[in-house]
Amino acid sequence: MKVIEKEAVYKMLHNLGGCDAKEAWAKGYDAAIDDAISNLDDIPVIEVEMEDKNA
Repeated sequence: MKVIEKEAVYKMLHNLGGCDAKEAWAKGYDAAIDDAISNLDDIPVIEVEMEDKNA
C-alpha cells in the first residue's frame, strides 16, 4: 500500500491555489482549492508508523 501524508496533500493544494485572482473564473478556481483544503480534515485517515530510514 502506498501512503500519502495529509500534510503533503495540504502543501500540494496550497501551492496550486492562492493566486488571489481578479477574474470570475479564476476566483472560482481559488474557491475550489480553498474548499478542498478545508475538507482535508473530513477525510478518514489511518495511522501508519513509518520506519526510520536513517537507522
